[in-house]
Amino acid sequence: MKNPTITLEVGVSESYRQLQGDSQWWGSNTSGRCSQVFLIKARRRPVWRVDFEVWKHVPNPSLGPRTRSRPDTIFKSCLHAYLENRVVHGAPLTLDFEMMMGRPATAPKERDIVFSSTKHSLIGTEVCH
Repeated sequence: MKNPTITLEVGVSESYRQLQGDSQWWGSNTSGRCSQVFLIKARRRPVWRVDFEVWKHVPNPSLGPRTRSRPDTIFKSCLHAYLENRVVHGAPLTLDFEMMMGRPATAPKERDIVFSSTKHSLIGTEVCH
């Protein structure tokens, strides 16, 4: 079975740290095939809050030559938005089409997936209720 190019990690009972670890796992253990992770974390306390993150490979900022312990890229959270008290902060978030499909967009309807404030609100409302 091939690894996916994009993964969705969603959690309510799982801790934020566990979801971030799961996201890191996809980037580190799929031989680069999983290029993006879309993470959604819902919390009920102290207030309803839904965090959204896009994880992807980015250039490694550490100095020095590339080694096994210092690769060219690292997999990390690059974009973050959240919904709290019915207000969205940090939107929009974009999932890159070329990274998902492994090729540039060629048809008019092929494009990046953009999660606007409205989409964040809709997802957050569904997750929280």
